[in-house]
Amino acid sequence: MAILAGAVAVDQLTPQIAPSPVRIFLCLVLAVVGSTLALEAYRRWSLQEQAMRQKQELPHAWLLMAMTVVVAPAGAIVAILILLVR
Repeated sequence: MAILAGAVAVDQLTPQIAPSPVRIFLCLVLAVVGSTLALEAYRRWSLQEQAMRQKQELPHAWLLMAMTVVVAPAGAIVAILILLVR
């Protein structure tokens, strides 16, 4: 939810932070990541439930690495844009 809220905030609350195409791209990336994260969280929960009930090893969580690879650069871009506006 926070990533989706961040996408809305970048677009609606900071129109002066960057040119429109840059803001739209950043918002789209954050929205897609947020939506994917929501879907993957349910799938991961389901797989972990099954593994625990069958007393199997819990599946590896690639989601945290994928989220870090996308959200960290997005945060860095927003920070750079904030510094450039000032």
